[in-house]
Amino acid sequence: MKRAAILLACLAGCASPAIDPPRDPIPLSADVTAPAAKPVAIAAFLASLKPMDKADRRAALLAAVTSHQFPGDDGRLINGTLLAEYANDPDIHMAIATWRLAEGDPAGALAAAKRASALDPKRGAAWFLQGRVLILQRSYASAEPPILKAVALEPGNARYLNGLGALNALRGARDRALAAYRMAIDADSADGFAWYNSGVLYLGANRPRDAADAFYGAGLAYLKTGDTARAEDAARQLEALSRQGVRCDADIAILRNALTQSSAARSPS
Repeated sequence: MKRAAILLACLAGCASPAIDPPRDPIPLSADVTAPAAKPVAIAAFLASLKPMDKADRRAALLAAVTSHQFPGDDGRLINGTLLAEYANDPDIHMAIATWRLAEGDPAGALAAAKRASALDPKRGAAWFLQGRVLILQRSYASAEPPILKAVALEPGNARYLNGLGALNALRGARDRALAAYRMAIDADSADGFAWYNSGVLYLGANRPRDAADAFYGAGLAYLKTGDTARAEDAARQLEALSRQGVRCDADIAILRNALTQSSAARSPS
């Protein structure tokens, strides 16, 4: 990886331990919304829908599902209401898919995402959700076609390319995973997920210099997006490589200085 590609703005803080960090990749997120802490009573919510016109009613029901306002049986009642009224609306099926995934129902989530893509074949998010569910189910071979479909529909979508990279890494296709992460970085240079997981793959390939460059890129990317915990992980990876003889002290100093400055900026005066 070229150093010129990893020149990003930084700011963020922490000290490093002496032990080597774990070399596991960052997992692909399930990307689900947790149930609301204090959901509104279902009866009161349904009563509030009665005076609404059709458009407002749809919006209110959809918001309740996407925010996971009603878990469990109450949520299933809302989903059933939506399906009865808007059976051919791909937005509804996508919302129900993510709700079901959050409820621990991957099979139901997959069915809803498939229905969404059948109604709107050009919706990359529906194909990608199918792939993500199949990855979570460890059905890696089945996950590839929908992930590739999502990428084909939106080739500049870094999130979809990250999914393709993660899938190939899980399947042991290191070169294909690195290629997908490279495309994700080209689409979004502040994509810390792609930088960091590239570093892990380079470590596994015994390419410590490339790994160091990737972890440096990850640190800068995560600093740019404000994720100081992940930036700290990247700095620790660099420090471990430095102890093994890789020349990256200047990169470590840059990350540590930025982390310290960020920590100081967040501290109460």
